Amino acid sequence: MHASFEVFKGKQFFINATHEGSYISSSFILHHGDYMHYHLAANDPSAYPLAGNSLVISEACHWGVENGKKELHLGGAGSDENLYRFKRNFTKAPPLELLMGKKIRMPEAYDQLSEAKKAQEGIKHPGYFPHIVGNGWDERLYKEREEKRF
Repeated sequence: MHASFEVFKGKQFFINATHEGSYISSSFILHHGDYMHYHLAANDPSAYPLAGNSLVISEACHWGVENGKKELHLGGAGSDENLYRFKRNFTKAPPLELLMGKKIRMPEAYDQLSEAKKAQEGIKHPGYFPHIVGNGWDERLYKEREEKRF
């Protein structure tokens, strides 16, 4: 993560929500041009009732408006219906179609990551691209994607 601060200098920031002096929610936001991306987030489970994550996203939206951004991308939700509903509550716009590039731009780096992934925990779905992501993929989601291919 440290290296990303050099590469993306001036294009990223953290937003934190605090309660009684403690961090309850935090998010790492990337931005460039007209767009923002809600990249990473963490929350204190004991503070869930305080809705710190909602506050963080709301503040990111305010920052975006003040700085001329047009969109904040919250990322996908996979098969998690609760996460999907949570993210949908921030917009009235229809959901965007998920598009994923499949060109490997740095084949040597990709091969190194693939080998490391194989050595660490194995690759559960070798036919799925990219196979270097975690093995936490929902089986139903994988099957749906496989069925759509054919």
